[in-house]
Amino acid sequence: MEFDVLHPAGAPATADELLSRHPLRGVAVNMVASVDGRIAVDGGSSALGGEGDHTLFNALRRSVDAVLAGTATVRAEGYGPPAGGAALLMITRSGDVPWDAPVFAAPQQRIGIAGPAEVPARVRAQVTTIGTIEPRAALAELRTAMGVESVLCEGGPTLNRALLDAGVLDELLLTVDPSLRGGDASTLLAGGPTTAPLRLVWVLRRGDELFLRYAR
Repeated sequence: MEFDVLHPAGAPATADELLSRHPLRGVAVNMVASVDGRIAVDGGSSALGGEGDHTLFNALRRSVDAVLAGTATVRAEGYGPPAGGAALLMITRSGDVPWDAPVFAAPQQRIGIAGPAEVPARVRAQVTTIGTIEPRAALAELRTAMGVESVLCEGGPTLNRALLDAGVLDELLLTVDPSLRGGDASTLLAGGPTTAPLRLVWVLRRGDELFLRYAR
């Protein structure tokens, strides 16, 4: 599948080709939202994003060493092992880890958890735990412990805001789903007002979906 490359203007390209030319750096957040900014429908994101979003989503996972997600996101989305064999990282203040998510039943899956987590005996994945929960320090410790560099964060809003406030959010990839959703569902960031200037890296199109990439 190829994407129209609108900015900077170029020939159509696949997601893997684009990421090969412009690999992710540091910590990148990847989200999908409706035109009016809603990131969930009925508690999850599965109703948002079409074929192009799913293709780019999997290509992004294949391109990084680790996927980072909040425990609420892992629970709501029923996480399985990320595409491409990426490690899964989580940061939790409460220790309320969704141990029944399919990813924990995969023996070859590497998982790093920062926070007060006690791993149940039924978990088959390879789990590394650390006590640090401050995002900058936790990511540094997990990277060292698990040998990972590039990290793709998949939310949710509380984790996105924590990364922004800690100064470790390097890039934002946003799929704009061609729909209006209304209601009071969450947006990209939890918490109060903030200002974070961004620089546009690319604009892609597939059908009526837009794919935006920004750098801090």
